Amino acid sequence: MSAANADRPSASESGRDGVRGRSPRAGKSDLTGRAGLVTGAGSGIGRATAVRLAAAGAQVVAADRDEQANAETVRMIADAGGTAIAVTCDIVAPDEVDAMVATAVTNFGRLDFAHNNAGVVGAQRRLVDYTLDDYDRVIGVNLRGTFL
Repeated sequence: MSAANADRPSASESGRDGVRGRSPRAGKSDLTGRAGLVTGAGSGIGRATAVRLAAAGAQVVAADRDEQANAETVRMIADAGGTAIAVTCDIVAPDEVDAMVATAVTNFGRLDFAHNNAGVVGAQRRLVDYTLDDYDRVIGVNLRGTFL
Protein backbone atom coordinates (compact mmCIF):
# COMPACT_ATOMS: atom_id res chain seq x y z
CA MET A 1 0.00 0.00 0.00
CA SER A 2 1.40 3.39 -0.92
CA ALA A 3 1.88 6.11 1.66
CA ALA A 4 -0.86 8.13 -0.03
CA ASN A 5 -3.37 5.34 0.67
CA ALA A 6 -2.13 4.37 4.12
CA ASP A 7 -5.02 6.09 5.89
CA ARG A 8 -7.70 4.62 3.62
CA PRO A 9 -9.52 1.49 4.75
CA SER A 10 -9.21 -1.59 2.55
CA ALA A 11 -12.20 -2.82 0.58
CA SER A 12 -12.99 -5.41 3.24
CA GLU A 13 -12.64 -2.84 6.03
CA SER A 14 -14.95 -0.37 4.30
CA GLY A 15 -17.71 -2.97 3.83
CA ARG A 16 -17.30 -3.18 0.09
CA ASP A 17 -16.59 -6.34 -1.79
CA GLY A 18 -13.93 -4.68 -3.93
CA VAL A 19 -15.69 -5.43 -7.21
CA ARG A 20 -16.44 -2.22 -9.07
CA GLY A 21 -17.18 -0.50 -5.77
CA ARG A 22 -20.38 -2.46 -5.20
CA SER A 23 -21.61 -2.88 -1.68
CA PRO A 24 -22.40 -6.42 -0.48
CA ARG A 25 -26.02 -5.19 -0.20
CA ALA A 26 -26.17 -4.06 -3.84
CA GLY A 27 -29.50 -5.10 -5.29
CA LYS A 28 -30.92 -5.89 -1.83
CA SER A 29 -32.56 -2.56 -1.03
CA ASP A 30 -34.89 -2.24 1.91
CA LEU A 31 -37.58 0.22 0.89
CA THR A 32 -39.74 -0.26 3.97
CA GLY A 33 -41.53 2.97 4.80
CA ARG A 34 -40.98 4.45 1.34
CA ALA A 35 -43.70 5.20 -1.18
CA GLY A 36 -43.21 5.27 -4.91
CA LEU A 37 -45.10 5.24 -8.13
CA VAL A 38 -44.52 3.29 -11.31
CA THR A 39 -46.03 4.38 -14.60
CA GLY A 40 -46.72 1.72 -17.19
CA ALA A 41 -47.25 -0.74 -14.33
CA GLY A 42 -49.85 -2.79 -16.19
CA SER A 43 -47.33 -4.93 -18.05
CA GLY A 44 -43.73 -5.66 -18.93
CA ILE A 45 -40.92 -3.76 -17.24
CA GLY A 46 -43.38 -1.53 -15.38
CA ARG A 47 -45.16 -4.50 -13.83
CA ALA A 48 -41.89 -6.23 -12.94
CA THR A 49 -40.58 -3.03 -11.37
CA ALA A 50 -43.73 -2.47 -9.32
CA VAL A 51 -43.67 -6.06 -8.06
CA ARG A 52 -39.96 -5.86 -7.19
CA LEU A 53 -40.29 -2.51 -5.39
CA ALA A 54 -43.18 -3.86 -3.32
CA ALA A 55 -41.17 -7.00 -2.51
CA ALA A 56 -38.44 -4.68 -1.20
CA GLY A 57 -40.99 -3.14 1.16
CA ALA A 58 -42.15 -0.06 -0.76
CA GLN A 59 -45.75 1.04 -0.89
CA VAL A 60 -46.46 1.28 -4.61
CA VAL A 61 -48.80 3.35 -6.72
CA ALA A 62 -49.20 1.29 -9.88
CA ALA A 63 -50.27 3.60 -12.70
CA ASP A 64 -51.36 2.60 -16.18
CA ARG A 65 -53.97 3.48 -18.83
CA ASP A 66 -55.17 -0.13 -18.85
CA GLU A 67 -57.33 -0.44 -15.74
CA GLN A 68 -57.64 -4.24 -15.85
CA ALA A 69 -53.92 -4.88 -16.39
CA ASN A 70 -53.10 -2.43 -13.63
CA ALA A 71 -55.52 -4.15 -11.25
CA GLU A 72 -53.75 -7.44 -12.05
CA THR A 73 -50.40 -5.91 -11.07
CA VAL A 74 -51.84 -4.75 -7.75
CA ARG A 75 -53.36 -8.20 -7.17
CA MET A 76 -49.96 -9.81 -7.80
CA ILE A 77 -48.35 -7.46 -5.28
CA ALA A 78 -51.06 -8.08 -2.68
CA ASP A 79 -50.83 -11.86 -3.17
CA ALA A 80 -47.11 -11.62 -2.42
CA GLY A 81 -47.79 -9.65 0.77
CA GLY A 82 -47.00 -6.19 -0.59
CA THR A 83 -48.91 -2.94 -0.52
CA ALA A 84 -50.08 -1.26 -3.70
CA ILE A 85 -52.92 0.76 -5.14
CA ALA A 86 -53.93 1.06 -8.77
CA VAL A 87 -54.40 4.43 -10.45
CA THR A 88 -55.71 4.63 -13.98
CA CYS A 89 -53.73 7.41 -15.60
CA ASP A 90 -52.80 8.63 -19.05
CA ILE A 91 -49.48 10.37 -18.46
CA VAL A 92 -49.99 12.83 -21.30
CA ALA A 93 -52.85 14.46 -19.35
CA PRO A 94 -51.53 16.91 -16.72
CA ASP A 95 -54.69 16.69 -14.61
CA GLU A 96 -54.43 12.89 -14.47
CA VAL A 97 -50.74 13.08 -13.52
CA ASP A 98 -51.54 15.57 -10.75
CA ALA A 99 -54.30 13.27 -9.49
CA MET A 100 -51.91 10.27 -9.58
CA VAL A 101 -49.37 12.09 -7.40
CA ALA A 102 -52.09 13.36 -5.06
CA THR A 103 -53.39 9.80 -4.70
CA ALA A 104 -49.95 8.62 -3.65
CA VAL A 105 -49.61 11.32 -1.02
CA THR A 106 -53.19 10.89 0.22
CA ASN A 107 -52.87 7.10 0.57
CA PHE A 108 -49.28 6.78 1.76
CA GLY A 109 -48.60 10.19 3.31
CA ARG A 110 -45.61 10.77 1.05
CA LEU A 111 -44.03 10.12 -2.32
CA ASP A 112 -40.34 9.25 -2.21
CA PHE A 113 -39.64 8.21 -5.79
CA ALA A 114 -41.10 7.66 -9.23
CA HIS A 115 -40.17 5.15 -11.90
CA ASN A 116 -41.37 6.86 -15.08
CA ASN A 117 -41.58 3.74 -17.15
CA ALA A 118 -44.59 4.30 -19.43
CA GLY A 119 -43.70 4.47 -23.08
CA VAL A 120 -44.97 3.55 -26.50
CA VAL A 121 -43.25 2.33 -29.63
CA GLY A 122 -45.68 3.96 -32.01
CA ALA A 123 -47.09 2.82 -35.30
CA GLN A 124 -44.96 0.29 -37.13
CA ARG A 125 -44.86 1.78 -40.59
CA ARG A 126 -42.59 3.70 -42.89
CA LEU A 127 -41.90 7.29 -41.81
CA VAL A 128 -43.53 8.61 -44.97
CA ASP A 129 -46.74 6.85 -43.89
CA TYR A 130 -46.60 8.14 -40.31
CA THR A 131 -49.42 10.50 -39.42
CA LEU A 132 -49.19 13.57 -37.25
CA ASP A 133 -51.45 11.82 -34.71
CA ASP A 134 -49.00 8.87 -34.58
CA TYR A 135 -46.11 11.26 -33.99
CA ASP A 136 -47.97 13.28 -31.36
CA ARG A 137 -48.85 10.13 -29.38
CA VAL A 138 -45.25 8.88 -29.29
CA ILE A 139 -43.82 12.28 -28.33
CA GLY A 140 -46.64 12.87 -25.85
CA VAL A 141 -46.09 9.61 -23.95
CA ASN A 142 -42.34 9.18 -24.27
CA LEU A 143 -41.26 12.78 -23.71
CA ARG A 144 -44.04 14.98 -22.37
CA GLY A 145 -45.52 12.34 -20.09
CA THR A 146 -42.16 11.69 -18.46
CA PHE A 147 -41.67 15.44 -18.00
CA LEU A 148 -45.07 15.92 -16.37
